[in-house]
Amino acid sequence: MNNVTVQSRVSPVLKKQADDIFAVMGMSIADAIRIFLYQTVNDGGLPFQPHAKTPNAKTLQTFAKTDANQDLTRHKNVDEIFSKV
Repeated sequence: MNNVTVQSRVSPVLKKQADDIFAVMGMSIADAIRIFLYQTVNDGGLPFQPHAKTPNAKTLQTFAKTDANQDLTRHKNVDEIFSKV
């Protein structure tokens, strides 16, 4: 069976981070991409649920305060919010 080459451009930092993770798992980036493609075909779509990065501690604290209705500053409109910045 003939193979084809798949290329993608990523930053050197991202490549190094991924290389390090996959090396611990005993695989290369090429192995990981191959697994990803097989799993995509098996699942009939992305093999994971895309999501945003987990919020940092300050953001989570703000969410918790908002949910508990604590220390909230209320504004009538957007102009009022930005007038206080």
